[in-house]
Amino acid sequence: MLITVDICGDVLYIAEGSVNLGVVDLHKCDEAKLPEGTIEDGDIKNHAAFVMTLTKLLNAHSYKATSAVMTFNSGAVLSRRLSLPPGKPAEISAMVKNQMSQVVSDPGDYVFEYSYASVAQTKDKPSDIWVYALEKDFIEKYFNVFKSTKLHPAALDIHPNCVEKLLFGATVNGVPISGQSSLFVDIERDYVEIHLFSNNERGFSRVAPISASEFLLIADNLGYGRQEKTMSLLERRLLAMSPDGGKKKNVESMSYEAIDISPEMLEKDSILADAARQYTGRLEDELSKMVQFQMMRDSSMPVTNVYLYGSLSSIRGLGANLSQSLMCPVELIESISKVKTDTNVRLERYINAIGALIRLK
Repeated sequence: MLITVDICGDVLYIAEGSVNLGVVDLHKCDEAKLPEGTIEDGDIKNHAAFVMTLTKLLNAHSYKATSAVMTFNSGAVLSRRLSLPPGKPAEISAMVKNQMSQVVSDPGDYVFEYSYASVAQTKDKPSDIWVYALEKDFIEKYFNVFKSTKLHPAALDIHPNCVEKLLFGATVNGVPISGQSSLFVDIERDYVEIHLFSNNERGFSRVAPISASEFLLIADNLGYGRQEKTMSLLERRLLAMSPDGGKKKNVESMSYEAIDISPEMLEKDSILADAARQYTGRLEDELSKMVQFQMMRDSSMPVTNVYLYGSLSSIRGLGANLSQSLMCPVELIESISKVKTDTNVRLERYINAIGALIRLK
């Protein structure tokens, strides 16, 4: 049994579970808001605030596992898809290091890892692999969190790899993703992660710096998504540790699910409509680029489905707005065949954390 800690901007998501024959048995999930400025592009800037938030969350919900995986995404992660000659793991590792050493400034400052892009590997054909490079100082900050929280470090993972492990061979919302091309879109407050899957393989991933902050601020000022919450003493201390001393509005006071940008709602409120269209317009532009990219990769397998997940994915009417522009179904992830749970969990919020539970040998 493992605990996974997923860092998505200023929110921590935790999942606990085990994996048997590729199926995740999910025991429990929780989340917590990090003080502003704790994380910047996946990089830990405030160790004390991170550790305090994580420790509070672990203690409050009585997690049993002690081995943990942390997962994140960052522009600091250098990734490439390479085709290399077949070989033993040690030989592949040496080739990966040689290839990526030509990309980074000082190879001695980096850690290099790889994963196979497809399962079908033969001894007489090149191996398609994803290779990654990340600075050792960046990694050390995460292992210091492991030490401070007394969690045993099982692994450090990144979002594209987590999503790939979870979705490979899976059925999403009752539809197999093999044999078609789909976009999986993680929508967070300050960015969007887009993963292209085609014929059961992850073909490409990118992060687009699309901020929803202005849209959320306008929605909040108009009274949409308001959710009163009494903060505990510890939560007030965490908020006070943020750079502005807690003067900004706490994002936890908003319920994204309560925001409605359906066509019927936007007809009633022109101010909300303008803000929503500006935000969704930027999302549509980025998703359209990925749709066109897939057409250039393989015109016989165009994108036919878009699946949303992440903290902002449950905004009502978001999928309908995007679907109208992209001219293909856009839906929230509600079920994945490789996830089994007895809890009433909002699956779309924990995709990265659940994927991190899968450890490939």
